[in-house]
Amino acid sequence: MGTDNYRAKYQRYISSDEWADRRWEVLEEAQYTCEICGHSAEDVDLGTSPPELQVHHLTYERFGHERDEDLECLCKGCHDYLHAIEKARRKRADFHQNDLPVFEKLFDRWSFERSLR
Repeated sequence: MGTDNYRAKYQRYISSDEWADRRWEVLEEAQYTCEICGHSAEDVDLGTSPPELQVHHLTYERFGHERDEDLECLCKGCHDYLHAIEKARRKRADFHQNDLPVFEKLFDRWSFERSLR
């Protein structure tokens, strides 16, 4: 499948009611708490999703039919850093020296959390 086809399929699914329901399940299961740093949503109104919490795919192997272990609740900061790490690994890009301690701390925490599962 081409990149454009994949992106269109991804956007359709992420915009679907099915994904919205699945996303809520993950957020509720995690008790609205980031599974890396422990950040939690303080004010959660019924029917609204805290914007700083997101659901991350650990794998796209079962995209559209995810198992519980395929998804995790992350705050936006951890989600952004995680994707930056993944992107850098793919591109073998160099981080600015000042960013390294932040990435290393996040990656150490992320690896530790995985080892407990």
